[in-house]
Amino acid sequence: MAFDSHGAAAAAHERWAFVPDRGAATQPARDARWQKYLERVDPLGELDEAERVKRAISLRKADLARMSAKGVQAKRDRRVAELFDDGGEAA
Repeated sequence: MAFDSHGAAAAAHERWAFVPDRGAATQPARDARWQKYLERVDPLGELDEAERVKRAISLRKADLARMSAKGVQAKRDRRVAELFDDGGEAA
C-alpha cells in the first residue's frame, strides 16, 4: 500500500469513527448509483417501471461480477508477483 493510500485509509477510518448511522450516511450515494443503472437501461424512459427495475438489477449484477473478477485477478497477480519478487526467480 502506498503512503497516499495509508493516509486515505486513516482519513476514512476517522470519518467513520464519528458517524452514528453509516447506512444513512451512504444512502445518497447508493440512491445515485441506482438511478444511474435505471437511466442506463432506459435512457428515454420508455419502459414500464417493473421492466426498468428488472433490467437495472441485471446491470448491477453484471457490474458486481466484473468488479469481483477484477479483484480475483488482482489478488492472483499479487501472488505471482510475490513468487517472483527477486527479479524473476521463484522464491
